[in-house]
Amino acid sequence: EDRRARLGRATLDLRNLNLTDAEAVPLVEGLRQQGQSFKAMLLAGNPLLTDTFHQPLLKLACQGGMSLTELDLSGSSRMGEKSMESLTDALPRALMKLKCLRLGGTRIDSEMSWSTLCESLRGLIYLQELSLADMNIGRSSQQVPCMIAEVLSALPAMTSLNVSSNFFSFEGCKALANSLASHESLTTLDVSFNAGGFVLTDAGSSSVAATEGEDRQKLELRYDEQSAGIAAFNPISLVCEGVAKAKALTTLRLSNCQLNFDEAFILEDSIMLKKGQGVQELDVTGNPFLGTLGLRSLLRALVTTKSLHTIHIQGVSEGTPSCVAVTYDHADPTASYSLNLQHPQHRALLRSLLRRCEFLKANPSDLFTWEGGRGDEVLQMWNGSKTVPSEGEVNFSFVLPLEVDGKGDIEEILKRISEKRKIKVGLVDFTKVARLYTGLVDTATRLVCLEAVAADMILKLSHVRYLSEVDPVLRGDVIDRCLSCVASLDKLGGFDLALNSETGSKGGLSGHRASVIKLLLFNPSCPDGQYVLNVGMPSDRKLLDNLVITNQFERARAIQTGRPDLSQHGDHECIRNCTMNGRSCIWRSANVQIPPRGEVKLDYCSPFHPKKGTPATSDAVVQQIRLAIQNTEAKQNLKVSVLRTVLHRLVLNVEQCGSFIEALLQGQTDQAEIRDSPRVEAFVVLYARCNDIQEFLSNPDWGLYSLQQLTREEILTVRKRLGRLRSWAIDRCGEESLIPMTYDKSAFNESGRLALKSKWPAEEPLPTTPSGKPAPSPSKQERMAKAAEDDKRMKAILQDYGMHDNPTSLGNANWFMMDLTLNEDWIAAGVLLQCCQAEVAEVKDEPYWSEKAHLAQRGSNWLVPDDWNKEVPQVGIFGVRFLQGFSEPNTEKRLELAQAYLGW
Repeated sequence: EDRRARLGRATLDLRNLNLTDAEAVPLVEGLRQQGQSFKAMLLAGNPLLTDTFHQPLLKLACQGGMSLTELDLSGSSRMGEKSMESLTDALPRALMKLKCLRLGGTRIDSEMSWSTLCESLRGLIYLQELSLADMNIGRSSQQVPCMIAEVLSALPAMTSLNVSSNFFSFEGCKALANSLASHESLTTLDVSFNAGGFVLTDAGSSSVAATEGEDRQKLELRYDEQSAGIAAFNPISLVCEGVAKAKALTTLRLSNCQLNFDEAFILEDSIMLKKGQGVQELDVTGNPFLGTLGLRSLLRALVTTKSLHTIHIQGVSEGTPSCVAVTYDHADPTASYSLNLQHPQHRALLRSLLRRCEFLKANPSDLFTWEGGRGDEVLQMWNGSKTVPSEGEVNFSFVLPLEVDGKGDIEEILKRISEKRKIKVGLVDFTKVARLYTGLVDTATRLVCLEAVAADMILKLSHVRYLSEVDPVLRGDVIDRCLSCVASLDKLGGFDLALNSETGSKGGLSGHRASVIKLLLFNPSCPDGQYVLNVGMPSDRKLLDNLVITNQFERARAIQTGRPDLSQHGDHECIRNCTMNGRSCIWRSANVQIPPRGEVKLDYCSPFHPKKGTPATSDAVVQQIRLAIQNTEAKQNLKVSVLRTVLHRLVLNVEQCGSFIEALLQGQTDQAEIRDSPRVEAFVVLYARCNDIQEFLSNPDWGLYSLQQLTREEILTVRKRLGRLRSWAIDRCGEESLIPMTYDKSAFNESGRLALKSKWPAEEPLPTTPSGKPAPSPSKQERMAKAAEDDKRMKAILQDYGMHDNPTSLGNANWFMMDLTLNEDWIAAGVLLQCCQAEVAEVKDEPYWSEKAHLAQRGSNWLVPDDWNKEVPQVGIFGVRFLQGFSEPNTEKRLELAQAYLGW
């Protein structure tokens, strides 16, 4: 009002007075008699007024010399047809200088009246603001929304259009999107509270009716045959996509429009591609199903678009994309895609991937692998006009390059790749994120926001600290989710922030907090060990990403340096025994896809260890570390994780490795699940830092098979974790028992496990006769009987481990049964046959191959073919007993093979 007063404009302001006709009509009559002239008439908030008042009011507005520029009739729900006809007649004549017209809340029932009104609106060439909110537009058909969209293109001075609280459906939104592309001055668009839903209604028989091609598209854009009349996407998606071509649009309001990830992702794409002036303000409040994925898209737009300074968000909870949406992971979009380009979200996804190529300064042909021959068409359109086809399907694979060549420092490589995958948040960008976060009023929305930040942003530790102080209740949640966003993380600062925040629970760390500690303790220079990761937790997801990159780095380095392939399934993969959500899977770096939710369990085994003869770290240093581990009050598995953070700086001999394992024996009791034993984890971790693998396996005091520090089942667990090749004592492959022989029944429990003891005697006392004399050595038959008894006892355990043979057998350790479909077993079979060939006497006995099992059923014996000495087939189960007999083993040949194939 002050602004109008300064401009000398008289204003009739009767807003929100709830007047009746009896009160208002005399007022109009008095103004008419006085000949009062106004520039603005503001009558919003008087729903009781009828034609009795509106008719004389409009006559007053049309008096000569009035020159009305602002007319607000919002909320005049009882304004009848006669008054509307009078207004329609006056618009292109007496009211042609209007700059602002608000009709929100009025009612126009017939399409004919709407057609007449729209025709009159075309004459308002000075009109800058038009509000048609809450007028039931589109409730019966989409003809009226299409009319209004056409009117927009005829109003060149229009800067603000409000069509909120109406029923814009597919045809109306499509027409509105097309009009946005042709309008040069529209800065504000409000489509909030649009209740059009997903229903495809008829556009009517007017000139704006759908073309034959559009009718075909309507039929195709359905979920299925049973969903007749239901579009495959929210019609607002078309408006979101049209934002990219709205040259002047700076403010967009889409509150309460049933938006989810699909529309948010399209908005991100449109804002990034927008021509002309950038979007500055976006209102998406009241859309609870945006979820984490939708909020991720909006946050990416907020951070990467300089013009966008405000996004209004409230009431967001966890939500899922529509059933036809194709999800997009900005941190790692590597995947196979099948897109229907009639769907706006699918088009946005294709444009986003093409933009990603530009950001990486990469040729799209290097990252895309097209199927079906549409690649050239897509790239030609993109290079020419930054558009993509809008019809048909396109299938392709996209691979985000890691650019890992096995050279350089792994810490720097992890940081570089993280910065390339995620969005680095600077000071200005963080102020926008912080303003959005502090403006959220409910806890659920803040938690979703934190998840979104963690997924795509790179923060500084100071940023995390600031966010943790905004809401004391969510301090721990901020740390749990956002500490993984810090690329250059000062681990001491991270531990200080993680351990000194409120956990919200007593008696231990929460799942999220334990995940954060696990990430902080991760050492990419010594990554060996077992990992159980909940990829839904940001810290675990980050840790898995680091493992994937470290695996690529060590694979490339192993290939370059000619290291033997010790992997489970080939191609020098360091990741083995992988399960996703409890289901076993073969890890292939070229095509692995990590699920967005669920549990991933894997073992990581580095192909590298110090060469034999490398000087070991001094005993004094090792003793100090050992004492620290032994005297620290912490869980044993946590001690192993802490030890791993410094192991890359150490080179250990077998005695030093044993001393670390021995430190974990203190205070240990029998466990229900030996496979979780910290000693097993310690052995696996120390294996990669030992300078003498032969001794680490066979040393009678400290070796794997000595039973001095590990029980039989723990040895089997090590075999499972490290694999056959790493745990194979090839220098003893002819021995019937690798572990010390024992016939003491008290040493076994009912499940066949040897009792867990802190220390086994190096040599068990020899059995004696009742007279005290040494008992004679057991005969072969007695030994075989004991071995059969032992095998029966161990059968269930071996089946549980998925093993075909038992290196801890008390008599059958020289019986090898190998699955030739596994890379490590196939290599082991070839090495074993070379060992047999190098021996003086025949050592192969009881040969078996599952592919020739039918011969045994017929009473025939199968013999190992001579051509297997050149190459073993990669099919079936192969078994053989290695009989050393009385001949001396060819130790030199075995050590030569161990160096060539086992990495000794």
